[in-house]
Order: sequence, then structure tokens, then C-alpha cells
Amino acid sequence: RSWSELHQGRVGIVLEDFVATQRHPGMDWLFVETPWNSNALQDFQVDEISLVKISDAPAGPGFTSLEKVQTKPIGDHNPLVGHKFGADPHHLIYNGRLYIYSTNDTRAEGRVFARNEFFKYSNIAYGLLGLVVEAASGVDYDEFTRAHICAPLGLERSGSEWQAAREAEYAAGHTARLADGERRVIGHVDTRALAAATGWFSTAAETTAYLSAHRLGDERLVSDDAKRQAQHPHSRIDIGGALRDYGLGFELHTLGGRRLVGHSGGYPGHITRTWLDPDEGVSVSVFTNAIDGPADLLATGAMALIHLALSHADDEERAELPEERFASLWSVLDIAHLGGATFALHPVADDPARGAERVEIAADGTLHQSRRDGFGATGEPVEVARAADGAVESISWSGMTMWPHAVFTEAMALPDPGAVLERMSL
Repeated sequence: RSWSELHQGRVGIVLEDFVATQRHPGMDWLFVETPWNSNALQDFQVDEISLVKISDAPAGPGFTSLEKVQTKPIGDHNPLVGHKFGADPHHLIYNGRLYIYSTNDTRAEGRVFARNEFFKYSNIAYGLLGLVVEAASGVDYDEFTRAHICAPLGLERSGSEWQAAREAEYAAGHTARLADGERRVIGHVDTRALAAATGWFSTAAETTAYLSAHRLGDERLVSDDAKRQAQHPHSRIDIGGALRDYGLGFELHTLGGRRLVGHSGGYPGHITRTWLDPDEGVSVSVFTNAIDGPADLLATGAMALIHLALSHADDEERAELPEERFASLWSVLDIAHLGGATFALHPVADDPARGAERVEIAADGTLHQSRRDGFGATGEPVEVARAADGAVESISWSGMTMWPHAVFTEAMALPDPGAVLERMSL
């Protein structure tokens, strides 16, 4: 069928060469992304963020029969990078140029928003940006990323596309718990054209190494100027009152007054979250191989605990308590030394750092809970029972006895836990 008769949602074969003047009457514009010639290659090396030319497209080759041809405005970043194209766009490569365009069908039926109207995340947009990288560099996306990302950072367990030879190394993805309470393994898929969007594989350790390279002063990947552009808020996203910003390829989040830069990741059966505190140079990455894995909760919670430790780095008041998990019938409590202070953390909380309670030391050396407003046992003493060798047998927290988690677990498996756990609080 001819080009003009092939509409979105239909399948057919185009038997003729595409000619720019042969267009559907309703397709009254094309979004011209960039011409790829020697000048464009130079601009690609300069403009690391938008990956497109930062000057107007040259006059030739000219397609005068196309009306309202849009070229990228100078200084206006590509809406694909910031996910503001408004819909999943199409692309074609013709006469040495890469075109990102929307057909008349897409504009009438598939376009959800106007360009730059709303933030609308699009994996297709990232896939197209992978094509931009290929067109600008002259090599395929996988080869480019291995040479320009993995090699400079020494990443040996990371890559941008499925590698059959490494299948045994990949973690198996899982569904959420189904109606029968079980999880099912999800087979791996080759993302192919969407490798730039969702094809990367890595480890948590190497992902933190990658993101750490986006600190100012580290120019192994991109310049500091490019980092400032990428990490600058371009969209404010409000989901149920929870605010996050999006830059150019980065999610931006403020946690306890500190700026975080990062991104989540999704692949069949896998959810990940990685954050970088660019000011402190600290990065945290959590990989889960279940589609409902709490990667964001864990990574954000871990970063909050790191921030709590950093805020007490200069303190010199650690309590003589072991870093250990304690348990009772009522709760579980973690004792942790963060910086130069000691805290009681509630591991079941979504944000343990927010509810962290500092163990304070009185002038006479006795321990007590923080003196502050609260509905709990604030300010009350923390009693510590020790064995003859000085090992902690139990602590009294909020007026209740708590035992080391291992001791409590073993005792609860007995017919009469109270025989081991004296003073059990019922």
C-alpha cells in the first residue's frame, strides 16, 4: 500500500521509496530533529545533554513542499530528553537526517498532550535518543556505550543490551505475589530497539559507580556544564501531593533538605532505584528482582539514614550498646551507631530515619530515651541487663524488656517462651 494510505494501527507493506513531497494532506508538519553531517558530529561532542544541534538546521537539503517544518530552537532542549513530547513519537532516517515526527493519526488520536504541556514519561522517547546516539557517533548504541561509559568507569558487569553469553549471570525476574500467594519467574527479553530505554543490565555496586561519576568535578563522562543542565529541574511532578522534579534524564528529589539526583529502573520482573547525593558524593542503589520490589522505599530510606549519620558525624556521644536487633512481642528495634551518636531505629517503618530516637547519656552515665514531645515513653531510662562477661542479655525500652533478636526467635519456637524470656511483656 502507498505511504499516504498507511495509517496508525494498520499493518501493510510500503513498496515505494519514501519521498518527502508525498505526504498525507493532514500531516502538516514534521519535527526535524537534526541533520547528521560533519557539523552535527562536532555539535554532538559539545552538546552532551540534548544530543542534537544547538544551531539551526542548514538550508540544504531543502524540502520546500513540506509546510511548517520545525527545527530545534537554539537553547531549547529536546523535549524527548525531558519527556515533554506529549506522545510516543515516530522516527525515520532519510537522506542523512533523523526525523522525529507525529503523523496526522497520532495528532488526532494518539497525541495526549501538546509538546511541553505536561511531563509524560516515554520509553519510546529514550529509544529514539538511542538512535540519535547511533546517528551522531556512527556506531551502534551498544558499542558506543561500552566505549564511552563502561570503559572509562571500569564497569565489567554492566551493558546496554541483552547478551546471551551472560544469561547465567542475570538475576531471574519475578511477578508480584499472585492469587495463590506464589511468585512466577518471568523470562528475560531482548529489548532490541528499546535498549536505550530499558535494556541496561548491571549490579547495584556498578550502578552506584556510574551515578557517582555525575558529581561536579568528575568529567570522565560529561562536563560539569552538562551536569548542571541535566540536574536542573525542568518539570515539577505532583502525584498525590508527593513532589519530585525531573531534569534531563534525571529524577530530582529533596530529602531532609538535601538534594538527590537519580532514577528508577523497570524491566519485566525487576524494579530498581538509585540515588546520588552530589554534594556529599554518596550514592545508593537497590536492585530487586520482583515487579513489586520496594526499591524506592529501601534506597530512599537508606539515603535518609546516611544523611542522619552525616549530620552527627562530629558528635562524640555513643552509648555503650551493641549494634544489634532487639525484639519483643510488641516490636522490633535496631540499635545503631550513626556518626558519633547512638540511635534506636524502627526497621518496619517506611522511613526509619524520620522516627529515629537518639539514645542520650546523662551526666552520671545512665542512658535514657530522647527528651522531647511525644506519645511514647520519651525521656524514660534505658536499662541494660548484662551477663557476667559483659554481653547484653536484654534492654528495657519504653518500659518493656527486649531481647537480642536471635534469642527471642529461638524462644518463640518453644512451647513456653517465658521459660527463657523472663519478664516477657504481654
